Amino acid sequence: SEYKQLVRRCAYEQCSITAENAAYTGPAAIAVVEYRAIPKSWSKDRREKALNGFILPLTKPDTDNVLKAIQDALTGVLWADDAQVVHGIVMKFYEAEPYVAVRVDYMDSSEAE
Repeated sequence: SEYKQLVRRCAYEQCSITAENAAYTGPAAIAVVEYRAIPKSWSKDRREKALNGFILPLTKPDTDNVLKAIQDALTGVLWADDAQVVHGIVMKFYEAEPYVAVRVDYMDSSEAE
């Protein structure tokens, strides 16, 4: 999909992508923060509340769908298989300019199978 291609392109631009990353087979953790656009129809007061975190996005896509799309997109880029993600968290907020922030950490574990 276009979204997955965009996520991959951003990963290549923002990270030091190597063949070792793409072949990584250990456990990984991912944190995603999705900053959604504030509806243009909202009043100034409502917009201000959204920007300050008092109103949160309850609209689709669901957080699990956001996480799955990003994990899929990063397969073959930051890990060999998205099943390696052993910890994932997603949060959604409103922001004046929408964007998605992603953090991936490789976790050292000699007990991983």
